[in-house]
Order: sequence, then C-alpha cells, then structure tokens
Amino acid sequence: MSRLRSRGDPVATANLAASSAVVVDGSHPQQAVAVFAVGSEVDLHALIGGLHRMLQAAQCDALDAGRVVTAASELGHNILRYAGRGQITVRIGSLGARPVCELVAEDRGPGIADVDRALQDHFSTGAGLGLGLPGVRRLMDTFDLESQPGAGTRVVVRRWL
Repeated sequence: MSRLRSRGDPVATANLAASSAVVVDGSHPQQAVAVFAVGSEVDLHALIGGLHRMLQAAQCDALDAGRVVTAASELGHNILRYAGRGQITVRIGSLGARPVCELVAEDRGPGIADVDRALQDHFSTGAGLGLGLPGVRRLMDTFDLESQPGAGTRVVVRRWL
C-alpha cells in the first residue's frame, strides 16, 4: 500500500466525525455531513451543488469555497475516470476553534501504482492532463492519500475556513 501525507498536522477523521456539537461560524453549534455517490456526471453535478449549499450555509468565504469545490470536482472526476464509481464524504465543522471542511474521496478501483509520480504535475496514466491530484494538494491545507493497487484509493483533504 502506498501512503502519502503532506502539510498540516495529521488529525484523525474520527475527531471531526465524532463531535456531537461543533462550531462552524462562531455562534451556531453544528456539523454538516453529506455522502455523495459518484458514478456519473450527474452525480458530480449533485456533489458540486450540494457542496456549494453546504459551504454557503457555513458562511464560507468565496475564495475558500472555490478551492474546496475545485478540489471536490477533481477528486470526483478521478473517481469516474479511473475507478468508475466511488463516493465523496463532505464534513463541515471545526476541530478545536478552527472551522474546517474535510473531503474524503474513496473508491475500489485499480489503485495508484506509483503515488509519488501521480502527484507530479503533468503525469497521467490516462487521457488527463496530470494536474488533478497535484492541484488538489495545492488547493487544500492537508492532503493524505492511501492507495493499494487492485484495492482502491482513499484521499482525505482539509481546508481551514
């Protein structure tokens, strides 16, 4: 299995998911969680629309929202292109006093044989430009990728809001 973790302190996803009351905008305890199936372009449109609504409800500024939506779109397109189907879980809440949006993209596709190369600009095993994963890594504050050839890929990214 290949694993890459970059930027930021690793914080267990369970810490965010297990919180019963978290603060998104500084005054309203809440946590927004949604799981989006990804198996078609229609699913990608639902993901992007749903994510926009979640970020707007969390009062996320436009620049951060744009980065998160772009990252989600890239991850979703990779799921379609390389695995055919998977899911993206979106969590908006906080870790401590820091508002955060977390995306967890998972599939059971062929996996990534060489994670280091896959994260290089312009490297692609398919018909893409090879900018998706490196771009997601640049857009988000934390990036964690686990992949096992033949068993799928899991990418966890966070953007502090």
